[in-house]
Amino acid sequence: MPTISTNIINDGNKFPPKHLEDSHVREIVRQYCDNLEPSYSEERGCKVCGRLTIGTQLTSKTSLDIDWNILARPGEGITRKERTSSSDPIEEFKGPIVASKCTEVCKDCEEELKQDKIPKLSLANGMWLGDVPEVLKNLTWAEQLLISRALTNNYITRVSMGRGGYKMKANAIIFANPSAKIYKHLPPPKKRSGRDLSDYFHWSSQTH
Repeated sequence: MPTISTNIINDGNKFPPKHLEDSHVREIVRQYCDNLEPSYSEERGCKVCGRLTIGTQLTSKTSLDIDWNILARPGEGITRKERTSSSDPIEEFKGPIVASKCTEVCKDCEEELKQDKIPKLSLANGMWLGDVPEVLKNLTWAEQLLISRALTNNYITRVSMGRGGYKMKANAIIFANPSAKIYKHLPPPKKRSGRDLSDYFHWSSQTH
């Protein structure tokens, strides 16, 4: 992010400095407004690695002279098309492995691609997850817990070292989610759902 230049107020005079002229005040305000431009704070995804990056650190894909075929990894099983049933064939996406909805490339990926290297954090380097299916978008917190493959717990604390020193201690625990058992019990059978609803309405009528 650019910083406001001090050249306009440091003219070499000793302290205290002279009062700022109107032109200097306008220049300071202009530079301040430039720093508030969305491009200096807005983040967008990189087409190669998918990471959110400040807009000023991104370059449009169309302006890059890069061989995108270097990001194609056919036959390596990195990508997979969505399947709606077990009988659907297992197929990979053709072409370069990139974030389909992004149009810009971050500086780190750009430098490595210009050297004909696959960026370390690129989607083509085994980081590909694909777009989120429509049925999994806008899930509630409880629904996200049900479909997650693992549950995580973390704990962070600050430890005093004496003499005014401190350090951070942390640990994380990951538990496998019993997805198979959840799939067998959800959704509940219609007979059970009807019984639960009838019990609920009966209880509600008794409480009013």
